[in-house]
Amino acid sequence: MSWVASLAKQNKNRLPAEAYVSVLETCQTLDAVIDAETRQPMGDPQFEYELTATVREYLPAVIRGYLAIPPSVVDNRQANGRTANEELVEQLQLLSRQADTLHSSRHRQTSIDLANTGNFLRERFGHQQGGGFDFGIK
Repeated sequence: MSWVASLAKQNKNRLPAEAYVSVLETCQTLDAVIDAETRQPMGDPQFEYELTATVREYLPAVIRGYLAIPPSVVDNRQANGRTANEELVEQLQLLSRQADTLHSSRHRQTSIDLANTGNFLRERFGHQQGGGFDFGIK
């Protein structure tokens, strides 16, 4: 993701301020997901596909597509009544929400994994005493 952030930084003056901030925040969120996935892969093919597509295809395509438009026409209304600037901001908002969803999914699974490990350890090593477990620790 660093190259996408670097591309945005190199073109900071070409991007609307809101879009520039959105790109950097989205990259930061996706970097956190990639780091967690690198440390301990979830093994979920759908998750992996969505993460890879967002990182390698969708986000770069949006930024490259916008930067391919001559600066003199980014404020012109298109056939759909929107400007390239408006399109860029909306598309980056959609990708930001996707990055947040991937981040939440990744960390929700991590929490589930931790709970499952705790359940295993309690069952394997804990001795139930009344309403709780006695692990022999004083």
